[in-house]
Amino acid sequence: MKSSVSRLLLGFAVAAVSLQLSGCADQPTQLHAAESLQYGNPMKKVALLGTGHVFLMGKSNDKKTFIGLQDSKTALESQVHGVKDELKQLGYKVTYAAPAGIGYGDWEADGAERWVDANGKDRQLTGDTPAYVYPSLAANAKYRSAVGREFIKIATLLGKDKIGEYAPEKADLKVIQQATGADTICFMTVYGYKYSSGQKTASTAENVGGAIFGLFSPITIQSNLPDDSVHTSLVCNEAKTGQVMWQSVAGLDSPPATGPAAGYYQAFLNTFPKKGAKITSKCTFADKSSSVYNCTENSSN
Repeated sequence: MKSSVSRLLLGFAVAAVSLQLSGCADQPTQLHAAESLQYGNPMKKVALLGTGHVFLMGKSNDKKTFIGLQDSKTALESQVHGVKDELKQLGYKVTYAAPAGIGYGDWEADGAERWVDANGKDRQLTGDTPAYVYPSLAANAKYRSAVGREFIKIATLLGKDKIGEYAPEKADLKVIQQATGADTICFMTVYGYKYSSGQKTASTAENVGGAIFGLFSPITIQSNLPDDSVHTSLVCNEAKTGQVMWQSVAGLDSPPATGPAAGYYQAFLNTFPKKGAKITSKCTFADKSSSVYNCTENSSN
């Protein structure tokens, strides 16, 4: 039986690019990025802020959706570090890189309640209230509000598979710029799915039974075992103008709290231009109205 959280995140799965890390990585056929990147790159100093949520599929159902606080924090902190290091490899000065909070946005579906499992203690969340705010964000109310508004907006668009429509508020970017000293503000959302061992065991038994039954009938039953997975959304904005400079989403079948395999961040940021460089020639501007580039596979800077 599919839970409400599965339906909620259907758009996330459709939007994600599945990265194959054995050998060359398959790149998105489309990329949202500024038209101006064909001619020059204004990005120099980058601030990276992150939020995340790992859904506990063994606890979530049609009435309640659960995120695991510790799993979410571990996944988010790992990816903030990984993306920061890759941005530095591309030549950027990362003026600030830190997780902001866990569970921003109203991610309930079909009327399901939002809950967080905080070290075994279940707690219900209301409205857009995050499950956890990191101390670096909590100390400054104006900064906290600006960051929170942007992450809530991004969560809503991700849930609707419309992240390409994201446009930040200039006022929020100005607040974040003043706090970080960056000319480019990047918002990262890490989300994942964690299945219980019981779910995996039950699904395996069901599929084995189907395969045996299939031996005596013309019916072919394909295995569809639940997989833990982790996904990354990154959108980078020019602080002064509010223009979205680069935006993409990627995913990988991997336990969320384990962290992505080696090569994930390099593959994910494969089309992110190096400091001072234009966007790769393997990405051609295709649609002015939605700022879409068509990129060939295995695009690189």
